[in-house]
Parts: sequence; C-alpha cells; structure tokens
Amino acid sequence: MALFGYTALKGDLRVAGEIEAASQGEATLALRRKGLSPLSVEARTGAAGVAGPGPGLFPSRGIGTKDVTKLTRQLASLLGSGLTLSRSLALLARQSEAKRARGVIDALGEKLRSGATFSEALAAFPREFDALYVAMIRAGEAGGRMEEAAERLAGIREASEEIAAKFKSALIYPAFMFLAMSGAVIVLVTFVVPRFGQLFADMGQAMPLPTRMLLDAVAVFQAYWWLLPAVLIPGWLGLRHYAASSEGRYALDAAVLKIPLAGRLVHELSLSRSCRTLGGMLQSGVPLLTALSSAAAVAGNTVVARCLSGSIKNVQEGKKLGDSIRTIGGFTPYAEEMAAVGEEAGSLDRMMLRVADTYDRDTETLLKGLTSLIEPLMILVMGGVVAFIVLAMLLPIFQMNLMAG
Repeated sequence: MALFGYTALKGDLRVAGEIEAASQGEATLALRRKGLSPLSVEARTGAAGVAGPGPGLFPSRGIGTKDVTKLTRQLASLLGSGLTLSRSLALLARQSEAKRARGVIDALGEKLRSGATFSEALAAFPREFDALYVAMIRAGEAGGRMEEAAERLAGIREASEEIAAKFKSALIYPAFMFLAMSGAVIVLVTFVVPRFGQLFADMGQAMPLPTRMLLDAVAVFQAYWWLLPAVLIPGWLGLRHYAASSEGRYALDAAVLKIPLAGRLVHELSLSRSCRTLGGMLQSGVPLLTALSSAAAVAGNTVVARCLSGSIKNVQEGKKLGDSIRTIGGFTPYAEEMAAVGEEAGSLDRMMLRVADTYDRDTETLLKGLTSLIEPLMILVMGGVVAFIVLAMLLPIFQMNLMAG
C-alpha cells in the first residue's frame, strides 16, 4: 500500500487529505465511493519507475493509430472472454501480421513478465500510447476493470477515427472535381487559347470584348506567372511561422470557428473529441484535473483546448468547472449547460459523453449538408470559367460567319 495526497470537492467545499491505496487509480475510486470528486491524486512516496525500451526490444518506428485502436478492441474482446492479460497479449502477438505491431506487443509482454504493471509498460512507449491511454488503463487496473477500460478506450478511438474518415470521404469528390476542372482550364489557357489568339491576330479582325479580355489575361499570366509562386510560397511560410506561435495558432483557430458552416463543423468536431475523452476518463476513475489535461490535448482547436486547460487552474482554486467554462469561453452554450448540470448532479462523465454523441450526429449531418452545397457551387463556378473560355474563343468565329453571310 502507498500513501496518496489528494484534493477533492465535496459539494461546493474543497477538501484535502491523504489516503492509503495500492495505486493512484484505486485511491481515486476510493475517494469517489466516499462521495468526493477527486481533483488531483498524487503519491506521497516514490515508486520504482519502469525503464524505457531497450535496443532491439522495440522497433525504431512506431505503429499507426489505427493499429493501436485495432489492438485495443481485440484486447478488450480477449479480456472479456476470460483470458488473462498475459495470455491475451501472447495471442495478439501470434496473430498479428504486421511486424511492427508484433514488436510492440512482444515488448509489452516482456515488461509484464519483468514485474511491471500494464500501465507502466504502456507508459514506456509514449509515441504509441499517449497520456489518455495510460491513465485510463491505470484506472482500470486499480478497479479491477481492465476489460471496461480497454472497451472505453477502443470506443473513444473508434468514434474519433470514424468522424475523421467521414470528413475525408466527404471531401474526396469535391477535391477530385476541382483538380479535374482546374486541369482542363490550365490546358485550355496554356495550349488552346494562345493558338486561337495567334489565328485571330493574323486575320487582323476586331475581336469581341470577352475574347480580348481572355487573351489579355492569358498574356499577363504567361508573362508574370512566376509572381504566383513568388507570393504564395513566402506567404505560406509566413503563415506557418505565425501559426507556430501560441497566440498565432489561437488567432487562426478562432478565425476558423467564425466561418459559416465550416466553423461550426470544426467547433463541434473539437468538442466531440474533448467531451468524449473527458467523459470516458472520468468514468474510468481518472481524477478531474488529469482528465481535463488529456481532453485539452486531443481538442485539435486551441480555442477549445485553452478553455479546458484554463479550467484546470480555476478548479484547483475551488471554482466550479461549469462556471470556469462559461467565463473562459470556447464551448457552445449547450456544452456549457450540460457541463454545469452534470457537475451539479454528480454525473459529469455521462453528460460529457452525451454531448459527444450529440455532436457526432450533428457533424455527420453538417458534413452531408456541406458536401451537397460545395458540389453544385464548384460545378457552377468552374463550369462558368470553362464556359467563358469556350465562348470567348467561339465568338470571333461566329462573327466571321455573320460577316461572310
């Protein structure tokens, strides 16, 4: 047993004390059983650490996030069928086809055999298993609910990946159409229009206004095309440099949220990730401050992340989470209200997961709406450009036919 110092909320009161438990997760669960809402739980006595991966034990390259999600889901299924953790890992290593994934699982099994806990083994490989992953597994170990912890982790990761996949698939067709139409315009402007221009010039015929506009635009482009990369490349590099600073990133992310429809989509995607992470960690017995830190890390938008990370200090000072979120800003009114109600009712975890589910459904609807809006708009714009080019080239021919007639 180890001694842990804690700070927690009991109603509106902030309390502090010490508790004996086998692990941090067990201490957190014990405090919850006493009706407290843990803010932080820290060991008073040092514990032996776990050495990182040695040479040859772990592949030099990590494994992908989808592979980690797949392994987590399979691990939850094996643990649910009654297998021990060691046997589950050994089975996963045998059936894994990817060499890198097999190396990860073998390394974890080796650390378990050397006496480390599973969370300690995972913590030795931060590239593959982030703080959220380790904290939820640690809480599952403490409460003897490893299967539930793995199940929640797999659910969080799968939901995030599903939304990301839908977002990418919604953009594939508009992107392909844009590239195809842009290619057609470039071919027309680069090869077709100059030849027609030379033909019209040789005829010495006065050309219609649309034709003159097109030929002048092509002449300017051919003469000064180098200005385009000369302006875009430094501009892009400057924007990246600006975005690398914390204030620059915050300003850009705040500007993105103000874009009609697209800003709402980005905002709700960020809130969905953060609220699902926060709710899942709280359900697993992770202290509130740790859960807030992990939720901020996965937000993907600094406006939402700053709201969550700023709330950590406020909660440490005894303020309510709902009040802090309202004061800092970054959440939607719906998410703010759900956080406040959940905190008052002692069901913050369930309320945050409900917010995530709501925004997952909303983002799917928004994606469909944006796709249905972008596709006809792109056809209209690009089709209009192509139609203008074709019309500008055909008008002189029609004019010659009329004169000949």
